[in-house]
Amino acid sequence: MDSVRSLFDKGSRYVATVASDEVFPLHFIDQSASLRNVVHVSTWHFDDVLDGDKLHQSLDHLLYLGDWKKLGGRFRLDKDGKLELHVPERFTSDRPSIHYSHESLPMRAAEHPLASRIPKASSRPSFHPATEEFLLPLTVRPGMPHAMEDYLSSDEPLLSLRVVVFLDATIVSLAWPHAVTDMVGLAAVIRAWSLVLAGRENEILTIDGVRHDLLYQATLKPAPEKFALEPCMLIGFRFYLLILRFVCDILFGGRRENRIIYLPKKSVQKLHSEAMCEINLHRKEPLKITRSDAILALFSRSLVLAQKRPLLVVVPMDLRSRLKDIFLPSMSYPQNAIQGGHFTVNADETTTKSIGHLALSFRHNIAQQGGREQLLAMLRCNREISDSGGDPATLYGPSNAVIMSATNLNKADLLSIPNFAPAVVGTRCREEATGSPGTPSFFNTSHSKMAWRRGNILMNLAIDQDGGHWISGSFNIRTWKHIEEILKDL
Repeated sequence: MDSVRSLFDKGSRYVATVASDEVFPLHFIDQSASLRNVVHVSTWHFDDVLDGDKLHQSLDHLLYLGDWKKLGGRFRLDKDGKLELHVPERFTSDRPSIHYSHESLPMRAAEHPLASRIPKASSRPSFHPATEEFLLPLTVRPGMPHAMEDYLSSDEPLLSLRVVVFLDATIVSLAWPHAVTDMVGLAAVIRAWSLVLAGRENEILTIDGVRHDLLYQATLKPAPEKFALEPCMLIGFRFYLLILRFVCDILFGGRRENRIIYLPKKSVQKLHSEAMCEINLHRKEPLKITRSDAILALFSRSLVLAQKRPLLVVVPMDLRSRLKDIFLPSMSYPQNAIQGGHFTVNADETTTKSIGHLALSFRHNIAQQGGREQLLAMLRCNREISDSGGDPATLYGPSNAVIMSATNLNKADLLSIPNFAPAVVGTRCREEATGSPGTPSFFNTSHSKMAWRRGNILMNLAIDQDGGHWISGSFNIRTWKHIEEILKDL
């Protein structure tokens, strides 16, 4: 409640509401503090010259179609201090659906001191500086909102589109607040945007779940079973102890580096096949793990070896693909529809378990926690916490653990979904261009400003057309040394 009071104390700093605006509610998951102050910048690099105005006009047009207009809203607070969206009755030049900025540079991308540093695929595992370390001047416009306070104290639209065009390439960046949608929801927006650009509006799925909180309603029904991890809920003293240790890790855990890694297909295949051999030795009926399981196990093992403490891995799980009676496949849901799977790796498991066996543990935990009844039970726990004034993004695990957020965006397919071919200008002039015209050669998503300190983060960004994996990570130097040691043999 203190956070609500502080918001009201600063109420005079916030812009006034407009009586004619249409009000859309945000849902209970959206109110989490872990989402409210995160503004993502998702960036695509194209080996084509694109018409930025066409991209802008087609995205703008999408927000005129039915309830897609929600994405043209403005953040406001209701009387209880909860976030909601106010959508202008009409979008105008004074109150546009999106903020658009465009820049044309008379040089090739390889000649630009920043664009030339965008990572490229390689035949061996390779490490690159994270794009937020150097690319933000090209992807973020001056004056763009970086936190909820910036939105509430202005009339800024939710989405900010920036297009930078070179003589032989284009960088397209879309900034968006996490309080409105997750990455799978972003993929739905990009898919619909591409269809508008191609003149195929009739194929756009109807947006659903905008005016009612589908997940909140689902948790009001009688619970078929209890949430298995409820006894491990980090609340009260245990929560504050975890946060204290987290802050100490950030401040005193050594220099932290943000990197992007490219793992070619053959390296991922080798890692996966070795892990499969480890878990299936002497077995007649083979056990199965995914390549993403093996990658998660590699990074988890490296982090525990470096920190010598238990590890709490938090894996966002997409609910659309798991609760299909709530999220219908025939509809589109650009919203936050995720819940965290919580997996603990004890310090001694790095000596008793191989990468393959850690990956198998993750696979079993995902299957258990990602089942329908357990997901609904976890949602119910988190909704009850939200109703009592707490944060719905609750953590479950030991209070002495190191935390790692591990997100897998491979199924969101954000490297292949954008199809901006109708906006291509002229023919390609880059010999090293990859993919079809109008499709990106690189994708990354990061925070809208460089964070001074951040926790342990692993993100599977995308799989390219050759089967290589793009991965981003934020770890201290000790952890990176363990990761490098393993990857050099792949």
